[in-house]
This record gives sequence, C-alpha cells and structure tokens, in this order.
Amino acid sequence: MLKGTIKSLISAAILVTGAVSVQAADFTIRATANSNENDEDYDGLVVFKNFVESASNGAIEVELFIGTQLCSKGAECLQGVADGSIDVYISTSGGAAGIFPYVQVLDLPYLMADDRVAEHVLSGDFTRT
Repeated sequence: MLKGTIKSLISAAILVTGAVSVQAADFTIRATANSNENDEDYDGLVVFKNFVESASNGAIEVELFIGTQLCSKGAECLQGVADGSIDVYISTSGGAAGIFPYVQVLDLPYLMADDRVAEHVLSGDFTRT
C-alpha cells in the first residue's frame, strides 16, 4: 500500500511539474549579423539579447543567427528586414550602400571630429531624412 501511495505521489509531482514548465515567449525577435562569434557585432547582439529577454521577463525571445544563416549579403539581409523575415540586422555602411547610397558619406575619414559629434549628428535630422 505504501508503494502505491508513493507511486501516486511521484506521478502527481511529475504531472504538476509538467504543468508548470517554462512558458514560451509571446514575441520572438530574429537578429542577424554577417560576422562570426569572434566579432564585436556578435558581442553586441548577445548584450541586446540578454537585455531584451531580461527586461521583458521572458515575454520576448531573441534568436541570434550569426554568419550567413539567414542571408549572405547586405542587400539580401536588408530585403529580409523589409520582408519581415529578419527583425534586426547589424550592417556596415558598405553593406547598406547598395540600397541606401547616401550612407557611404559615413565612411569618409575624419568626417566627424569625435564620438560626441557623431552621436549628435546621428541622433538628429541627418538620420531622419
């Protein structure tokens, strides 16, 4: 009889544990960079993933696709963003220049005196037009 009771308790515990399993996220963000895991783009995406998942208490999951898992070239990745198959794409100005040629101006050496000037310019009207 004791064996039967213990067996029933174990079965009930397994059922309760299964019912309290981890709930899936409400939203999923697909993020990619055409780099590798030794690149700062990957490091930035990991920080982004950790922050978003933590700040949303798990309601938002961030899936990372590094290298050419989702797309192989800048234009293809940007098309994925336009189509909605990619939510976040880390690009260089060269990677985006095929679609947005004016972004090449950012590659001019010494265009901005320092990071403070660059932050001011890139947070203003320059990036909104």
